[in-house]
Amino acid sequence: MGLRARFIYLLLGLAAGFLLYVHWVVLPPVSDQTLQIARNAHQDRLELAAEAILPPLLESDLANVYTLLNAIKHDSPEWQQVVLVNAEGQRLYPLTQPETLADADEIIQLSAKVGFLDPAVGELQVVVDMSPVLDAVSSQQISLQIALLIVLALMLLAVWFQVEVVIRRPLAQMIQAAHKLMHGHFGTQLPDQAAGEIGELSQTFSDMRSAIERHHIDMQDELKNRQHEASLLKMEKQQAEFEAKHDPLTGIINRREFERRLAISLDEAQRSPGMKHVLMFIDLDHFKVVNDTCGHAAGDELLKAIAGVMRGRIREADELARFGGDEFAILLKDCGLSAGCKVAEGICEAVHGFQFSCGNREFRVGASIGAVPVSTHATGVKDLVCQADAACYRAKHLGRGQVSMIDGVQVPGK
Repeated sequence: MGLRARFIYLLLGLAAGFLLYVHWVVLPPVSDQTLQIARNAHQDRLELAAEAILPPLLESDLANVYTLLNAIKHDSPEWQQVVLVNAEGQRLYPLTQPETLADADEIIQLSAKVGFLDPAVGELQVVVDMSPVLDAVSSQQISLQIALLIVLALMLLAVWFQVEVVIRRPLAQMIQAAHKLMHGHFGTQLPDQAAGEIGELSQTFSDMRSAIERHHIDMQDELKNRQHEASLLKMEKQQAEFEAKHDPLTGIINRREFERRLAISLDEAQRSPGMKHVLMFIDLDHFKVVNDTCGHAAGDELLKAIAGVMRGRIREADELARFGGDEFAILLKDCGLSAGCKVAEGICEAVHGFQFSCGNREFRVGASIGAVPVSTHATGVKDLVCQADAACYRAKHLGRGQVSMIDGVQVPGK
């Protein structure tokens, strides 16, 4: 077997091995990664849809929820089914029972919780047809294999040509010259030893390496940008969650978050009769004088200071919230009504003893507090808040600066 045939067989074997390697080793992970990227994109879109329908769902505005889901389904033709269920698993959307789809490799099911609470307000479920992605991946694989085959064929032809010109022909010329030399012909021309093709090939590889390096740098920059964007989105989400649960002025929790935690404590008390909690509703006395005299900015500073005073009079596990204006609420956990009233007396004394300076003037405010037990007799959070508010109103009516319990007993403030 000649040198030419051996080299051609070697090149064909290497080409076949490379194609098999690409087909069985390189392409499957790339296909899986492409499918995972598509799946993640659908999951991200689903989570955005869940966030979009949360406000109308919390307001029980089902018409707006249906409109949003219809629009989302229209904009996502790959979503064959969109189903919204509430926390109890009851279907809210669509109104009619969706048809059952046959199991297939190109069909996947995704879900996303609606809301940040635990348990969530509901769950959004979709059935996604991945066949377009699978078809695109298959088409890309075929195109890539054809392209690789064409490139390999051209490369084999180029390598064969180079071997033919640079190695075999010069060797044949040298063998012919050697045969002639054996017969005494010393003037036989030898092959030209110029190596221009090798230098050009080296330059081509150098250019290819530079192009791949530039592409690699671009991919790294893109990855860093994506990671930075993801970090910013995470920070924005965390900030939005914090702002949704906290009062922007004082930094303590707001009414909605407080009522959610109160509902949890009420459920604990109803499931465990031995568990006792106390709810206090607080209204500041003479706060309007500071607002009218020094302006709302001074009033805001006073509210922040009073929130700090009250925070210092309760335990870390207790909950302090601002309901709005000069109204606050406190949930004393694992505490009886008698002990809770003593804590309320301490808050009255601390608030009354706090002196607020504005310019050359000094102000003192007071606190009227209504206290109620979080017990099994309450019908719900609204009922508890109304009882505490009524007790607070009674404390104000009886002279302010004191604590009033739900049964009408007053504890004078100091």
